[in-house]
Amino acid sequence: MTSTLPHNIDESSNENWQIFAKGLHSKRLHHAWLLIGPKGVGKRDFALRAGAAYLDPNGIYQSLLENFSHPDQIILERPLAKEPEEGKKADADAERKRSINVEQIRQLQKRLLTKPGIANGRIIIIDSIDDLEKSAANALLKNLEEPQPGNIFMLISHRPEILLPTIRSRCQILKFNRLSDDELRAQLPYIVGDLPMEDWDILIKLANGSIGTAKAYYDINFMEIERKLQEMAANPNTAMQISAFLMSKLSLKAEQKRYENFLQRVPMLIYNKICENNGQYIEQDYLLWSNSTKLAGRAIKNSLDKKTVILQMTNYLSKMNK
Repeated sequence: MTSTLPHNIDESSNENWQIFAKGLHSKRLHHAWLLIGPKGVGKRDFALRAGAAYLDPNGIYQSLLENFSHPDQIILERPLAKEPEEGKKADADAERKRSINVEQIRQLQKRLLTKPGIANGRIIIIDSIDDLEKSAANALLKNLEEPQPGNIFMLISHRPEILLPTIRSRCQILKFNRLSDDELRAQLPYIVGDLPMEDWDILIKLANGSIGTAKAYYDINFMEIERKLQEMAANPNTAMQISAFLMSKLSLKAEQKRYENFLQRVPMLIYNKICENNGQYIEQDYLLWSNSTKLAGRAIKNSLDKKTVILQMTNYLSKMNK
């Protein structure tokens, strides 16, 4: 978890914020909010900021909220696959189990029967509600159908179509869209700090309208790899040199995350090229895309030799438009 409240919400112009603030100031705040949209477009940030405004309107307990130690701020996520050693905190990217289970919901319900610790109510952020087991979703429904005074639910969903209709119907829905390039340029400095100008352009292109995606690429400095891939896509004659560079870099154990992102990125670049070609070379290019997608899927699952995979993937990319 990050240790600071989000800065990337313009409260004066953000339509979702104005809807929430209107309810907050009217003292008739809806008890359940469903935040829907693609991953990484600010839904969790919004929920944290909304929770802070509800629990601590005067900013007295900001440090508690920033460090996720406010007793009335509850964040429910998939449990860790492996608990950290005693006295240590889990890494932000630690592996988690596949779902939020019914026992977590039951423990939440027991906690909600007690009085709040500091504030006059509680904020419950579930990130994401898509991850609830069926039994957990059914258990949560009781809290949404019979709300307790002061408890406000912020339910984050990347795939609202899979939710129970009865859950959706109990919530006020706020829609979050992908950000424009200008919005990304305005908000990313709060997330990643300063970058060379050429890296800004690459990162914004990689982000595809998502702050979360941009942060993930920034954290592993994928811009360096993307520059090489773009160079190869534009000039296939550089394929041998760039392939050698990528094999020397990405085959290292410490480069696993960049290697996995490389496997995802090459088929995407080929697909983008197909779209740019407007149907020209369609059979040849589709075969390259299909083969690269299949190889990317097998590479991790079957623990294929990294250098061999990198060489073949770059070979697919360099053949575009030939």
